Amino acid sequence: MKDQLIFMVLVITALGVSCTPATLPVTPAASAGQQPVSSNQPPGDEWGRILTAAKAEGGVTIYGSTSPETRQTVSEAFHSKFGIRIDWVTGRGNETVQKILSEQRANINLADVVTGATMSTMNGLKPAGVLKPLEPALMLPEAKGTANWFQGKLWWVDDERTHLAYSLQALPAIVINTDLVKKDEIQSFRDLLNPKWKGKIIMDDPTIGGSGNGWVTAVGHRIMDINYLRELAKQEPVLLRNFRQEVEWLARGKYSVGLAMNAPEMSDLIRAGVSNMDVVIPREGSYLSQSRGAVSLLNKPAHPNAAIVYLNWILTREGQTVVSKAEGLQSARTDVPTDFVEPWLLRQPGAKYHDTISYEYNLKKDEYVEIAKKIFVNK
Repeated sequence: MKDQLIFMVLVITALGVSCTPATLPVTPAASAGQQPVSSNQPPGDEWGRILTAAKAEGGVTIYGSTSPETRQTVSEAFHSKFGIRIDWVTGRGNETVQKILSEQRANINLADVVTGATMSTMNGLKPAGVLKPLEPALMLPEAKGTANWFQGKLWWVDDERTHLAYSLQALPAIVINTDLVKKDEIQSFRDLLNPKWKGKIIMDDPTIGGSGNGWVTAVGHRIMDINYLRELAKQEPVLLRNFRQEVEWLARGKYSVGLAMNAPEMSDLIRAGVSNMDVVIPREGSYLSQSRGAVSLLNKPAHPNAAIVYLNWILTREGQTVVSKAEGLQSARTDVPTDFVEPWLLRQPGAKYHDTISYEYNLKKDEYVEIAKKIFVNK
């Protein structure tokens, strides 16, 4: 009997040494007020099996750039729904990529899900083979159905479908000072070429990464063409690298038209009472951004079942309502409330929005940095 007890102690000790705190199975106590798992469960027992295993795993670990408010709100909602905690590891896109790659090289697998940072994820994690296709993990009909998504489709970033955008924010392509410009004066990108606007346009610098680079890539590659950018450069737009100053100078009337204005800075001024700025959606259309609203799964997750539960939940109407409200961004789902989104950031009915979400498009951004240098600086 003594020998058996010693053997059991050795086994338990060995198991304890091999587990890290992030992967120890935790079985949360059932809550009397816990909500039902889903009113839209897939047929069969597979979802129930995964959910049971996810609760045994106890948590899911998400890497990426998220705000404190989002982390708290999403964590509380997810735990209330499923009794599963979320552990967040935050950092900038490239920092997150390097951390994951370093961990995997050391055979340490802590991350389950990556959010946001589309280009760093696509350029750093996908070529390394650490992402896996998401489609096989989509189980809830509400998550994988496309009827309630903008343009009737899931917004896949890459052809292999390892990265999915779930937020689609309408970006302000053209912003005017309404004290100086009548809204019907600018209805097309070509209206900006009117000689009356020469020297009266302010623009975020497109020769570096950022809003300006996104603008010239969208306009030059998707909406208009490079020749249009050359004509616009003749209007001598003033290029700045200070988001706040750009928006303030437009609001104060130092300039009449703003291109690639920063959305958060605009929101701050509008909330502070500035009322003389308005967004123009040209007849040629505008473009969208997923901001931080995108998701991928790691190929060696520490909590594989909890990761699947999180992925499915975050794509439902309920999950999207939680994260969209926390971020203040419009969901790619069309059945999610928008009363918490700035009106000028909402997708407008009947407006044309060009695809600026795909990886193929985003690869063009580096090319357009060089194009912008030649067109707007080295004329």
